Amino acid sequence: MSKSKWEEKGEVMREGKGERQSLRERYKYKYLHTERASERIGLVKREGESDRRGLLEREREKG
Repeated sequence: MSKSKWEEKGEVMREGKGERQSLRERYKYKYLHTERASERIGLVKREGESDRRGLLEREREKG
């Protein structure tokens, strides 16, 4: 039962059922973009789960 809480929730939430991103999605996003996004990783932590889309939107605006 060490990982069931977040792993199972993660599987469900990855399908887009709700505002909260699973921890797995957040870390997956962070580490895929770490080289370009060291600052953004901090933003993701501060702003929380549901703000990932807003983060991507701002990213597009910056270019």
